[in-house]
Amino acid sequence: MKLLCGSLGLLLIPIIVNGILGILRYPKKAEKGKVYLPKFFAILGVIVSVVFLIPSIITFFTGEPVWIPILFLLFSLLGIVLIIAFVNCRVEYHENGFTAKNFFGIKRYFKYDQVDAIKEDMHEDYLLIGKHKVIIDKFAVGGCDFIAFARKQYRKLHNGQALPVAKKSKRDIFNGNVMDAGGFLFVYIFLSVFICGRSCSCFLGRSLLDCLFWSRLLSR
Repeated sequence: MKLLCGSLGLLLIPIIVNGILGILRYPKKAEKGKVYLPKFFAILGVIVSVVFLIPSIITFFTGEPVWIPILFLLFSLLGIVLIIAFVNCRVEYHENGFTAKNFFGIKRYFKYDQVDAIKEDMHEDYLLIGKHKVIIDKFAVGGCDFIAFARKQYRKLHNGQALPVAKKSKRDIFNGNVMDAGGFLFVYIFLSVFICGRSCSCFLGRSLLDCLFWSRLLSR
């Protein structure tokens, strides 16, 4: 029965994934001249961090095998990554240029005439500037407004010439059938590991209890 429930859970993952991605893509009003990730990233990051950090601490002090608290800690770090991305990954722009802040908090200022091309992907847009690359996630609040403004400013500075478009990446395991392949894979793998992890932990727990039972029975 539990195996059947686990299988049904895996089948429901695509529906859950598309629902989450749909919520993230829903248009949100941004502050003028700013691009940032939605608050959902921070909320999800806090939840994931706490949910996996607590069992990591518990299993560490209860004498469980060392790989168990480490595994929980790694999942907790995924939540911290989401929080850092929410805090640091931002863009502020105005008439003359824009300041992009990356995941590590490093800021760089660029002018619109420095932009060489734009690369449009299923889930991200890339402004290519020499050796640098400014990534605008499709989930980012104000991202579409910024890209449109950058195109407009580029045309002004280049006598009406449109911003060149770089070739799209051909690497897509879904062959274009999934709108956001990267996001879909991330959430799908995360939920799959979570469900499988729960099933494996239950199985291991039952196996250990059986071993203890039989060892005590045989020692009598």
